[in-house]
Amino acid sequence: MGNYTSSPTVTSCEFYGNQATNGGAIFNHKALPEFHSCSITENQAHQGGAAYDLDSDPHFIDCNVDSNSADQGGAFYEYQSRGQFDECTVLSNTAVGSGGGMYIS
Repeated sequence: MGNYTSSPTVTSCEFYGNQATNGGAIFNHKALPEFHSCSITENQAHQGGAAYDLDSDPHFIDCNVDSNSADQGGAFYEYQSRGQFDECTVLSNTAVGSGGGMYIS
């Protein structure tokens, strides 16, 4: 899912088995998305296995983020972003380099 200068609200969705260079499941650029009760599992990317946030303010609420992988930021890669994570489970994500759960730059 790519979000550029948008503010979608995504509820009860599953992102599973996706691949990309940045943001295996979700890529946000200058975006304000909200994700409620979503499952983000087994996605892969160079940066941000689950999500890559660039100049964005994403809000993840009650999401399960499990078994994603990347070179940096196994689950989340936050670059000049202010991600907010409420009541989320971030479990068993892996990174070859830095930030198995989250990489913040």
